Amino acid sequence: MASKKENKWLIFTILIFIVTQLLLFFINFDGVSSARKKRLLSGDIFFSGDTFGRFDSAGCDMLGSISRRAALLKKFDDYLYVDFGNFSGDSAIINRAALPLITEAYRAMKLRVMNLTKRDFIALSGQGGDSGELGIDFISANLRIPRPSKNAANLPYRASTFKLLPFKMSSEKETRWIVVGVAGISGDERRLHRGDLDFSVRDIAQSLAGIKKNLEKADLKILLFNESYFKLKRLDLRNQYGL
Repeated sequence: MASKKENKWLIFTILIFIVTQLLLFFINFDGVSSARKKRLLSGDIFFSGDTFGRFDSAGCDMLGSISRRAALLKKFDDYLYVDFGNFSGDSAIINRAALPLITEAYRAMKLRVMNLTKRDFIALSGQGGDSGELGIDFISANLRIPRPSKNAANLPYRASTFKLLPFKMSSEKETRWIVVGVAGISGDERRLHRGDLDFSVRDIAQSLAGIKKNLEKADLKILLFNESYFKLKRLDLRNQYGL
């Protein structure tokens, strides 16, 4: 029968063994994690949206002011910045003053794609000018705007159904370029407008099905879905559309 002294040494030996094994595990785990980080490709993608014409300079508003976004983005060298829309306000008078400043800020922040919503299309169409002057690439899979004839009313703001963008991903060991496919969806909220605007907001499922083949070329797919959460939940994005 072992003495009390022998039992104490046995317990002490077991504790030393356990502590040693734990130390070895955490050392190896950290080494594995570091090696994995060196191999892992990563990149920076930023989203904004639903700012409704706000461009507060103090950065205190709940929607994310332009100054706050710009301060964040300037910390990064290479990034992909996209917006899911509704960047115009409700007042036509305020829009005339604010939208030129907002769009200039988007260009300075290197916005790559803006999801053109029904709300923004109506607001922008009342401002004059054209999308080339804004310097923003608009997309929308379901907001369709017919190309106006030379004698038609000025309907300058158009949108591509999707965009394929190059995007750089890197690790400590390598750099690789991939293709990012970006699609956008607009809601069909009831909004009154003056004049004759010829546009339609089409069925979401049919619109996404129409661009599915084009997005198969993308390594990474992004859907800027500016509609209700419940409509989003009804869509089988992964199986039906590969998103």
